[in-house]
Amino acid sequence: MIRLEPDGVDQLLLEAMYGRVHLHVVDGGFDRDSTYDAFVETFDLPEHFGHNLDALYDCLLDVASRHVGAWTLLWRPTPGGEQDRGLMGVLGDVELESEGLTVAVSVPAGHARAGAS
Repeated sequence: MIRLEPDGVDQLLLEAMYGRVHLHVVDGGFDRDSTYDAFVETFDLPEHFGHNLDALYDCLLDVASRHVGAWTLLWRPTPGGEQDRGLMGVLGDVELESEGLTVAVSVPAGHARAGAS
């Protein structure tokens, strides 16, 4: 998992704009519930999505299984929102289980650190 400061996010968005990166952007999430809503909206998760970490993991694995080749999931939590360890763990686990997936999380300037959380 990659933690990106604003300049890194901007660079990733430019790469996607020029077709160099297959990118899915999940915008929002001040807390766990609003983050679930952001993932539901971005990936059009099924109505039976259970709004819990296990359900998110299962649904994201399903999304990842439908991708061919490399792609990036960029989560941009709402500024000031919590960095939920459970959500970060799920994103890291999905990245490990999914060939070709890179997970990136937007963080405030001065807080970037590469590696799994």
